[in-house]
Amino acid sequence: MDANIADRWLVLLAAFAGLAWGLAEASFFFVVPDVLISACALRSGRLALFAVAGSLTGACIGGAAMYLWSQHEPAAARALVDAVPFVPQRLFAFAAELSAAHGGLGILIGSFSGVPYKIFAVQAPEIMSLATFVAWTLPGRIVRFTLSATVAWSMARWLRTRWRPRWVRLGWAAAWIGIYAGYWIEMSR
Repeated sequence: MDANIADRWLVLLAAFAGLAWGLAEASFFFVVPDVLISACALRSGRLALFAVAGSLTGACIGGAAMYLWSQHEPAAARALVDAVPFVPQRLFAFAAELSAAHGGLGILIGSFSGVPYKIFAVQAPEIMSLATFVAWTLPGRIVRFTLSATVAWSMARWLRTRWRPRWVRLGWAAAWIGIYAGYWIEMSR
């Protein structure tokens, strides 16, 4: 019984942490919710799914808030995104190109191209309605979030048969450190 209660609280914690992380990453935070989602996936697929749901909800709320802010005060919204570490000006131009060429699909493409979602959120009022933006946010975020959960869960299952749990967690941490080190080096050029 106690394990059941602990699992329920852990699921709620994953969902609320995902909500907060998705909201923060859609606006001012520079680490993607995939880090939390993949950490949850190391423990269980169910936990990861709740983190995905929370992160998706947070991304939609945060993206919509950034959209609305940009619609009324574009310079201020853009300044916040400009202040986020490792978001070079060239990504604004790239996001604008993706949106011009592909419309809302650019959000999905950008999700796998290293373009922070928050850039699309502040540029979207010039290109599409809020409803269209949120509608494209759903596949743009859920595809990558679910992929992160699936890859982490699959790798953890496979590695647990070969490594101790501690080494699996260290491998996860090393992978994210490597991903972010590479990304930040590339964005600093």
